[in-house]
Amino acid sequence: MAITKYESYYLKILEKLKLIKADNEYKTDSIAFAHWYLENYYKLNTQDIAEAIIDGDGDLGIDSILIDESNSALTIMQYKLPSKKENINCEIDQGDILKTWNGFLTLISNDKQYTGKNQKFEEFKRQLENTVITNFRICFVSYNKGVVANRSIVESNAEVFKRDTGSNLEIIYHDRDAISNIYEKLNRKNNISITLKYKQMQSAYNVQGRKIDSLVGFVNGRELVESIASNIATIFDENIRLYEYGSNVNIGINRTATSTDQADMFYFYNNGVVFICDKAKNSPASSEIILDGASIVNGCQSVNVLYNAMQKGKLNESVYVLVRIISIADYSERMRITEYLNSQTPIRDSYFIANHPIVRDLQQQLLKCGYFLERQSNEANYMAERGIEIKDKVTIQLEKAIQYYVGYWINKNASLAKRGKNALFDKR
Repeated sequence: MAITKYESYYLKILEKLKLIKADNEYKTDSIAFAHWYLENYYKLNTQDIAEAIIDGDGDLGIDSILIDESNSALTIMQYKLPSKKENINCEIDQGDILKTWNGFLTLISNDKQYTGKNQKFEEFKRQLENTVITNFRICFVSYNKGVVANRSIVESNAEVFKRDTGSNLEIIYHDRDAISNIYEKLNRKNNISITLKYKQMQSAYNVQGRKIDSLVGFVNGRELVESIASNIATIFDENIRLYEYGSNVNIGINRTATSTDQADMFYFYNNGVVFICDKAKNSPASSEIILDGASIVNGCQSVNVLYNAMQKGKLNESVYVLVRIISIADYSERMRITEYLNSQTPIRDSYFIANHPIVRDLQQQLLKCGYFLERQSNEANYMAERGIEIKDKVTIQLEKAIQYYVGYWINKNASLAKRGKNALFDKR
């Protein structure tokens, strides 16, 4: 039976937790999981994490506490890490939910006395007696399906609390999808932030339930290149294909971008550029937009042609480019968007899994052994052109690596690897 994405990530996260557990002398994987989450989601340092974690006897179902006095906010968290990968399809049960809820009320209420022996819980309760808190958050963090069947219990308790106290209460469910998303984001090479000056930029289609926003506008070619020039080697990290040297299409793009009589038609001749990012912050007054966690997922050929033309001083100032910006935090969905945007032109099926964390990790491991796994199409040439040294490494194409592995190590699929290789590249 094929291993699922959730099982694969679970095993990878466990490897990280072993290191965290050893470095911090934690007694359980559960505490190490809390540390991993606080470090990678809340970006806390080791000292702040140590102060936040209260996991242990008498914690009343609360594993960590964060107090933000500047925003009058309190966040409590419960963590659930399955002891084995077979349990990642389970849910948080009702008993654990109610335990955390009662722990929350005990923590914040002067009417409820704490009789347990958890010193840190007791210290937090005393601190809250002298702290103004009007915003509350309960976060269920689990590497399973999370709170599903019992969600109505949580929501009804929350409504009663908000009605009786007049305070704000937010319930956060970070299940295996949310944790997988954090893991996928960590496996990206970069966290590029760029400021893009534009001629025009307008809000476009958005999907509220999926937390996806988009903007569409047009940007001067020179200003587009200037905004990404310092990140030219990594801005295409999530793209499937990189620059194709000697392509007739690219020769044509260059001809238009450098011409004296057709450069002003570039916008109409070209399909444009698609940026994908974690967050987009628009400043209409200055005609600038800041993209955090940015990557170009479509338009790699055009941007590289414009970059090369500008490096040679030949890029015409009349060039304008259609730009679409997609703001989304879900990295699984980001991979699908990248795939579909690049499926309209021929490309090897193997490169559609280029952004999978397992492939990214394999690339890093093979580098240590003297091999460069060409994760993206044309990656070796592109990296060399941009000054990233790989000349002492033996280049291996992703498609060949998977074929050889399946054919040699998984003997029953040897014929499939040779004659029906497209079936090897399952993008799920």
